[in-house]
Parts: sequence; C-alpha cells; structure tokens
Amino acid sequence: QQAVLRRATTVGLSPMRRHSAGTIGQPKKPWYGAHLTWTSFLVQFGLRDLFNILALSVLFVGIAILDESNVERPLRTGFAKVLVTTNVLFQCFGLILMLRAVKVIGPLILAVVHSFVPMRSMFLLMGTIFATFSFVFVIIRDSERSVYFVLIYLYQALVLADRDTSETISGLDMAREQTLDFGVELFTGGGNEAILQFSGIVAICASSLFSLVLLNLTIGMYTKFYDQIETEGDGLLLQQQAKRCVSFMLQLPFRI
Repeated sequence: QQAVLRRATTVGLSPMRRHSAGTIGQPKKPWYGAHLTWTSFLVQFGLRDLFNILALSVLFVGIAILDESNVERPLRTGFAKVLVTTNVLFQCFGLILMLRAVKVIGPLILAVVHSFVPMRSMFLLMGTIFATFSFVFVIIRDSERSVYFVLIYLYQALVLADRDTSETISGLDMAREQTLDFGVELFTGGGNEAILQFSGIVAICASSLFSLVLLNLTIGMYTKFYDQIETEGDGLLLQQQAKRCVSFMLQLPFRI
C-alpha cells in the first residue's frame, strides 16, 4: 500500500483522479475501466475478498468431482441438497455485494443496483397487473392443475412472451397443435367452449399488455435511470468504501 501511495504522490494525482480526470479537449473516460496490473488489482481487491472467492471456487470444484466420481455423497436427501444450494446461492450474492467496494467492478454494480430504486412504482404496477391476470387464470384452470403450476406458466407467458406456455393455461391452441405433438391437449377448460374462447382472449390481451407496453416501458425507464446514476459512480464508490472502512473499524477484536 505504501508503494502505491508513493507512486501516486510522484505522479501528482491519486490513481482514481488520474483515470477520471482525462485531458483537455477529450471526453472523460471512466477510471474503473482503465488497465490495471495484477499487483494493483490485488491491493484494491483485498486479500479477504480474494480468499472468499478462492474458497468458494474450491467448493465448486469439490462438488463437481463428487458428482463425476463414485464417492459416496454426504448429501443423501433432497432437503439437504436444497439447504446446501441455498447456502451457496446466498454466499455467491454476498461475494457480489462485497465487490461493490472494488474499483474495477464496484461502480458498475452500484449503478445497476441503484437504478432499480426509482423504479419501485413501476414494479408495483406490474405486480398488480400480474396479480389481476393471475386471479383469472387460477379460477378457470383445469381441475388437475395446481395454483403454483398456473402462476409459473403465467409468468413465462407474460414476462418471457412464450406462446407455448400461453397455450398450456389457455385456449389459444385452436389448431390443436398439442394434440399432434403430445397426443393430448394440455388445457381443456373442462370441455366448455366458452372457457376456451374467454381464456384465449384474456391471454392475448395480457401478453400484449406486458410484452408491448409494460416491458418496453420498463426497459426505457431503467436505461434512463442507469444513465443518470452512472455519472455518480465515483461518489457511490467512495461512499461504499467508507462504509466498508467503518464496518471494519467497529468490529470486535475477538470472535464470539
């Protein structure tokens, strides 16, 4: 760290300012995308964060080796596997959050995360509309289908704009393509033609509203907020680094 500080003092600017200042007549370049040597990268990254990533990588390699070999696995039940995978998932997200204080990738993560905050009202509107259509398809679902099944397929139909999933929970398959492919229709509506026609119309309206209006509007709003917050990346990074320093200073000198 002293060597890095001496080098920055010799140049006359700190590494962050040197990358972000630019030159007269040239556009300002983001300093977090500048070229870094391995030594400066390790200093900025932090040995603790690097150790956590290496430990998690070793865990992934160990799980892969156990999966390919004939060694008896310590996880014998499905619930145990769910607990382990949940733990790994949260650990990975924890590592991603720890990278917010790193100069190389921190400003990008902060800009992506903070861009979601102004869109809470839009997400609330989308959730309300999704719940409205969920009530409709849950009521008209086939008797052998569960509510969970309908919600999962409805999400794929509206958000992912998948036509096959729309035909699974509604009467859009008027050409009986499912009968030709699978030998059975996945949505029958209890044999009632009114339910088939009504569900098809509702599916078309819901897909059009989500795919053509809400999703495109969401992409446009997110792009706008991201462009605004990206310019504040330097300040957000310094704020995150200050929080990290305070958290380390307030840690107990011993573990409980």
